[in-house]
Amino acid sequence: MRKLAQILYSGLGGHGSVVFSLITAGRESWTHALGFLGVEPLLEEYRQRCTEGGMAFRYFPAFAGRPWTQWRAVQQWLTQQQPDAILCHSGSALLPSAAYARLRGIPLVFVEHTPLATKPAGEWAASRLAMLLADRIVMLTPAYAKAVHRRLGRFYRPGKVVVIPNGIDTDQFHPGRSRPLGGTVRLGMAARFSTAKRQDLLVELVAWLNEHAANVQWELSLPGIGEERLRIEELAECRAPGRVHFPGLLSQPELACWLRSLDIYLHASDGETLSTSMLQAMATGLPLVASNVPGIDDLLTPGTGLRVGNGDLDAWGNAVVDLCADPRKRADLAHNARATAEADYSMQAMRLRYEAVLERAVQ
Repeated sequence: MRKLAQILYSGLGGHGSVVFSLITAGRESWTHALGFLGVEPLLEEYRQRCTEGGMAFRYFPAFAGRPWTQWRAVQQWLTQQQPDAILCHSGSALLPSAAYARLRGIPLVFVEHTPLATKPAGEWAASRLAMLLADRIVMLTPAYAKAVHRRLGRFYRPGKVVVIPNGIDTDQFHPGRSRPLGGTVRLGMAARFSTAKRQDLLVELVAWLNEHAANVQWELSLPGIGEERLRIEELAECRAPGRVHFPGLLSQPELACWLRSLDIYLHASDGETLSTSMLQAMATGLPLVASNVPGIDDLLTPGTGLRVGNGDLDAWGNAVVDLCADPRKRADLAHNARATAEADYSMQAMRLRYEAVLERAVQ
């Protein structure tokens, strides 16, 4: 049986969701070894899933801005694992992955995850190198591929690029029992706390709703971890005391239950590639209101959710209030979101696309 080594970020984010969805949906044609590289400690959920699944894994603690300090360790680990192919989700691990793949004559597939709107110079450098060093480059949407093509120009290699959308477990993330809105409306967003994920806007939204629609008790739940969490907690205490809750880091089963507790899912962001948490909310059958920014505008069509200007607090507030006042619209959006997730973004569909790329690459 062939072995696939996947290298991904050690902390919370879309890498882990994609990797474990691939493993969960996969057939027994590949065994898996996972390398976790990052400045954050290895998530306990990742460690537990690797242990329970009997998968080889290794954590490579990196320093901010200095990933090369772990490159030799990554190469040594790959030598120990002797994979038949490498699936690299992290630009920080591209060079050691490519060096090992070239030495051993095995295929390297690189996955572009970083949102265009927040992509730093180092990630763009990795994109250029991937065009030279990787056998295949996976991009999550056609719009992302076009934007990278415009940015890279002559460095772009269209023959290496394949578009594979993220997929999620539509059985685990399923709708709960429908219920009418009551005196309390539960809003939520699941994301890492960072400046690009605009949880601060959502806190201000709750304050706006408390002022302009005080006949309803508005509650906002923000699970996750990250460097901005303390600042957001302090803002919530000042602007909407008692109305914003911070459940912390949730496991996948806990996240599925949390989503089913919401009435409306919100996603404020400066940019996305293909948001896993939005896909999970769609699969749960929730009406969505999200930022009208690159990456979200491709995913959230007028029939599956509402898009509003990221800095326009009045537009956010009016969208939420109008949606609460229109049960038919909420039901239609929820139904369409679930249908779209099942048809286009299931982990089974994602697995088949990745398997096709890997099978062609190892031949």
